Amino acid sequence: MAPPKDFFGLFPSPVVVFPLMIVCLSVFLISLYVRMIRPILLAQATNRTDRPLTRLFGTILFTFGQRKVLRSVNLVKDRAGLGHFVIFVSFLSLSLSYLIFIFGNTASEGFSNKILGQTGAKIYAVYLDLIIVLLTVAIVAAIIRRRVIQPHRLKFDLTKKRQAYLILLLIASLVITSMASESFYEASGGAESHSYIGQVLGAWISDSSINRDTSLVFYQLSWWAHLLLIFGFALYIPFSKHTHMFGSPLSFYFRQLGAKGELSSIKDFETVESFGAVKVPYFNQKQIIDAFACAVCGRCSEV
Repeated sequence: MAPPKDFFGLFPSPVVVFPLMIVCLSVFLISLYVRMIRPILLAQATNRTDRPLTRLFGTILFTFGQRKVLRSVNLVKDRAGLGHFVIFVSFLSLSLSYLIFIFGNTASEGFSNKILGQTGAKIYAVYLDLIIVLLTVAIVAAIIRRRVIQPHRLKFDLTKKRQAYLILLLIASLVITSMASESFYEASGGAESHSYIGQVLGAWISDSSINRDTSLVFYQLSWWAHLLLIFGFALYIPFSKHTHMFGSPLSFYFRQLGAKGELSSIKDFETVESFGAVKVPYFNQKQIIDAFACAVCGRCSEV
């Protein structure tokens, strides 16, 4: 996705992109600290730092291999885990593409070709086409599942919140603006798009009544809209259930390595003034992390 050289002829693109990125990143980090990191730090330490390599290996395996999510997949009865896996891989793939093709190419023209090589950039673009197709199928399937099929675990109040639809809408908007940008770039007479989807749609636009100047305007509109959606999504994450992207790896790292179901004993049992938890400091850090790791899938409620 080639970035425009300027912001509608007013400012060079880097002058707009990178200040926006710095502001967005700063607000994101502050929000994440206030809403997630600070409550974890206020809780009681769990002291689960033993066997760091085992913990790290397990975290990588469970996070990137999505083992917990895929464990319950049944191609006939339950394909939700497979859909989540597709969305997860798509998120990683698109995030990397933003770093290379949007921010990298904005900072230095031809950055993607320098990093990946011209052939590598084309291969990655084709891979992104495949990812976008799979992601579109996953989004449609998720909406049908929530609105039409409605399995039992999505009928609890916690899993019926509109937040899930907002997230799906944001992802769908990213897909639409990305493809629109590629297509109108192709139709405006820019260098041939590496995206086959962009080439096909761009050729169709060129054959329509839309001229190159109009295509150029739509290209800029869709590209800048896509960038704003990226920043908007990032700012929304700390306030949504998507904090599980950060909570889940932490939960896996600080997991119990002993026997399953083993409970920790209460310290100073005979002299403790109260039992249970009424404030954040009464919980331990693992319990708070687990709350943020929750993907609100409804499995625990169903069980």
